[in-house]
Amino acid sequence: MKHSTVQLTDVMTRHEKHRYSALMILAVTFLMVFAGIWFNAKNIPNNFHGGWHVMDFVLFFVVSYVVWHQIMMDTVLWLIARAMKNTIPQQPASGLKVAFITTFVPGSEPLELLENILPAMKQTDYEHDTWLLDEGNHPEAKRLCKQYGVRYFTRKGIEKYNQPTGHKFATKTKGGNHNAWYDAHGHIYDVVAQIDTDFIPRQDFLTRTLGYFNDPEIAFVGTPQIYGNEEDSDVARGASEQGFTFYGPILRGLSGRGSCMMLGANHIVRVSALKEIGYYGAHLTEDLLTGMTMHSRRFKSVYVAEPLAIGEGPSTWKDFFIQQRRWAQGCFDILLHNSAKLTSRMRFRQQVYYLIMQQHYLSGVTIAAGIIRSCRCTLFLACRLRWFLRCFSWQRIYRSLLLTLAFQPGSSALTSAPKKRRACCRMARWSALQHSQFT
Repeated sequence: MKHSTVQLTDVMTRHEKHRYSALMILAVTFLMVFAGIWFNAKNIPNNFHGGWHVMDFVLFFVVSYVVWHQIMMDTVLWLIARAMKNTIPQQPASGLKVAFITTFVPGSEPLELLENILPAMKQTDYEHDTWLLDEGNHPEAKRLCKQYGVRYFTRKGIEKYNQPTGHKFATKTKGGNHNAWYDAHGHIYDVVAQIDTDFIPRQDFLTRTLGYFNDPEIAFVGTPQIYGNEEDSDVARGASEQGFTFYGPILRGLSGRGSCMMLGANHIVRVSALKEIGYYGAHLTEDLLTGMTMHSRRFKSVYVAEPLAIGEGPSTWKDFFIQQRRWAQGCFDILLHNSAKLTSRMRFRQQVYYLIMQQHYLSGVTIAAGIIRSCRCTLFLACRLRWFLRCFSWQRIYRSLLLTLAFQPGSSALTSAPKKRRACCRMARWSALQHSQFT
């Protein structure tokens, strides 16, 4: 096979790069000035004394994290966007042994999805075998596979392929299902493309992506996760638009550095590279863990920013929160248990990008902390304002009124009643004396 490197072109023109550089220099300058002011030791409060003074540092850290987390995320986004590249289509090598697979979980996914995706997978260009990986050994799924000429695999009832959590064949995990298929059949292929059941691939899905494997350093190719049901509801539209930044400048920038993240919805992988790392991580977010493992072995990846597959996003709040919770839970688990080991073997830029991007879901924590602190500050200021009005402003008004009455020379009522005037003067002087002691 003739080897070649992936050919990329810049997204930004020369003039756009100059403008970008000028804005970046200006932003970094202001950021350094702000950091110098913010982290000045004089800004650490002294609300607590003795051993409790440590609480001042804790509160300062919390406020700093709320402020600087979003600044940090935006700064990294700008740095990643600097390397945005477009991929030049490459002709795939002939004779590759290719499989195109999707998974099915009876009860969680309707059979109607199979009636849409199986014929679409079968009709994609480039010679390949189409496979369905059925978690439930469903008879209707078998029938549909036979109808469309699709190969069928299930691990149900096979003890070897249904192991506890943590094993590569872990039950009830997408990665475990894939690994069982690779152990039984997938190891004979050169390249395997995988797509979620609720997506429909474009006919050139394979021919548009297989050519990048002419470069032996490429372990996998990613494509964007695009939703086609934006008109179903505001939630579906929001879920789609939420990913524009990630599937746009972030992944294109990472691809420009050979570090595109693996996307579980649809990607294409080199089997020999997958075999080298022990196949997929049987994890809640197996795509992130598997991609990180490959990058820790110094493999490269590339991103094709084209709508090669269209799927269905969450259309209700319940579905949206289930999806986000699963992604957040998997991301945090990897951050706590796998990131330190994997990133230590990566290139420095990859280390920074992965560690920062895995904190994306902490944005919710910082927003919640910011809201709580804002409410506390508002309540505190409201209480202080109420106290001020009660204990200061009204006393001043009352005192001024007494003084006016006491010393107003044209007050006939007081001049005609010397005893009352003297009493008012005593009250005014007493009020002034109380104010001087109070302040």
